[in-house]
Amino acid sequence: MHDFSTLNNQMVEAPRKKRLRTLFFLILFMSLGANVYFVYFQEPEIVAQETSAREEINPLISNQQETEVAHTVVKTAVISDEAEPNEPEELQIASFPRSMDSVDSTVFQVQTKIRNSLSYSVCKSISSKDECQPLAAHIARLLSWFFDVNRSMRNGDTLEALYEKPGDADSINVLKMTYKSRRFKKTFQAYFYKGPNMKYGAYFDETGKEIAHRLNDDHAPIRDYMEITSLPGDFRSGSRGHSGTDFKAEVGTPVFSSFDGVVKRTQWNIRNNGYCIEVDHPTKGLMTRYLHMSRVLVKPGQRVKRGDKIGESGNTGRTFAPHLHYEVLTRSKARKILNPFESKHFTSYQRRLSDADMSSFEQWVQTFSELRQG
Repeated sequence: MHDFSTLNNQMVEAPRKKRLRTLFFLILFMSLGANVYFVYFQEPEIVAQETSAREEINPLISNQQETEVAHTVVKTAVISDEAEPNEPEELQIASFPRSMDSVDSTVFQVQTKIRNSLSYSVCKSISSKDECQPLAAHIARLLSWFFDVNRSMRNGDTLEALYEKPGDADSINVLKMTYKSRRFKKTFQAYFYKGPNMKYGAYFDETGKEIAHRLNDDHAPIRDYMEITSLPGDFRSGSRGHSGTDFKAEVGTPVFSSFDGVVKRTQWNIRNNGYCIEVDHPTKGLMTRYLHMSRVLVKPGQRVKRGDKIGESGNTGRTFAPHLHYEVLTRSKARKILNPFESKHFTSYQRRLSDADMSSFEQWVQTFSELRQG
């Protein structure tokens, strides 16, 4: 026979368990409601913050789909030593002497202090938003030959640029750039100059040395080009960095194999890559790719020697202007993208103007110094 007190306690326990169960489900319901709120109402803000943070990084990611530099989005991060306000200046116009017929009749000037980012600073100083991004991209390409644009800029650095607009906004030409760096305590200058015996113009510092490096012909994929418009890791719109080096060149310019090797494949993903070639270089532990070509002169399985002509540059595939997109990758499973200007497998140099060109160049520089700003 059961003790009555024990039975009585069991009778009381049932409603108590029911109350605990109700409390448990109430807490569970509130937790689910909170999760739903954060997912549907707070997530966009978090994603925006994460995206903004990612855009301040200059990743080196292998990706065959790439776009021409005219659509580069410059998101260069600026490290703040001190918070200095940026005072935007109105766009000013300067006039060149008529004898300088190689330059558009109207030249524009922008002067600004760097704050937050290069794009932000340039766009705060120019009324036309269609111009500021291409101009900022062009300036970033020039500065990249002097220092790491993503890590070395400081709030309070000063920038001055003279540029012309011979066509639409994407055809902006920087004629002179002066950048005063607080970190390096140095002023960097670049002048566009095309001598009488030069096929293409280039940018030189005040001493007549070209600011851009050039690959020695022994391993250069292309030898006759206008300029390098992008390097591996350059930030592009989206979440991926640029995967190669872009050489702006006329359609039909010869393209060469950088090393001895075997053609692994051609004409893959033509919609994006255009006519393209991939060459395997086992002895070097490398692979090279050549994209957007107008002609392919080799076939898969064919052996090639260093310096052999394998095709011609073009404007095929996903591109906005004629150029050769060139990639150097490791043969490992990770397929690491290499910058040829930083790789031990390549050597590079900087051109210097001849004595004959220096006289003309010095007059050119002096003309910039004497410009009257209107």
